[in-house]
Amino acid sequence: MPADDIISIIFLLVKEKQATNHYLCDYFDATPTQIEQAINQIQESGFQITVDRQSDPTYQLITPQVMYKKFVTFDQILNLYLSLTDEPNPKGKNQLRDFALRVELAELRAPYMSEFEDIKGAFLHRMIADLFMAQRDRKVVNLDYVDVKYDRTNRDIEPMEVFYQDHQWYVWAYCRLREDFRIFKISQTMEIHPKSEKFIRRPFTIFEGVNDPRSFRDLYFVTFELDKSLKSQLNTTFKMDKRLITKDKIVILEKDLYSFEYAQAWLKQFGDKVKVVDPPQLKEAFEQ
Repeated sequence: MPADDIISIIFLLVKEKQATNHYLCDYFDATPTQIEQAINQIQESGFQITVDRQSDPTYQLITPQVMYKKFVTFDQILNLYLSLTDEPNPKGKNQLRDFALRVELAELRAPYMSEFEDIKGAFLHRMIADLFMAQRDRKVVNLDYVDVKYDRTNRDIEPMEVFYQDHQWYVWAYCRLREDFRIFKISQTMEIHPKSEKFIRRPFTIFEGVNDPRSFRDLYFVTFELDKSLKSQLNTTFKMDKRLITKDKIVILEKDLYSFEYAQAWLKQFGDKVKVVDPPQLKEAFEQ
């Protein structure tokens, strides 16, 4: 089967609880053997699909859940496509946008059209590709969109995962305005502006957020001192944190930095202008 049809099978299995071999044969105008081979290829790329081998085999995609619904990430689909073809991994913006368009057409089950350029503006593939590139390259994105209250809002986000669920594309990201993880639906009302600023990836994946990715993480509190020359950053980097400004230094009291590894990487950006007070293990690592 063509790679695009095999990707379509993934989207169909995300939408449906299960699908029979006969149903997939009719849907994709394929033989039972072709469908079985396609399922094997999907499994070999890392997807978990259970097969109930009755007279008509029945397939079910097993995935983690977010908000009680299964999902598939853009990265998983890209890895599936690369395993099915000899094509190189798309690196540049235009290459990723073209691939994202193929993914969208596979999801919509639409035929490829001769007037390729005319349909580009009708889909979300550009935003999907740009957000995925920012996720991959760890670049901050300025997001301008209409929220659930129909108010336009602007904020900087750190994209963690681009995923598909319930007939929609979403980006799971750390929102710097709210200082927490959020899910944003990718839509035509959204404007995306990738920035040159890089971020240190926070130590979580969406797969750990079984019900709601905003509620699963543990806390790792760190107390540290900063050089007074960093005072200008207080109202941006540390605006939500407890802090104490003394005559010769700034003390940040119990900032949540998620884990030892993330805290170490994040604090290193301040060089010799930071001194860890607590916890002892992190303090010792910085003193060495």
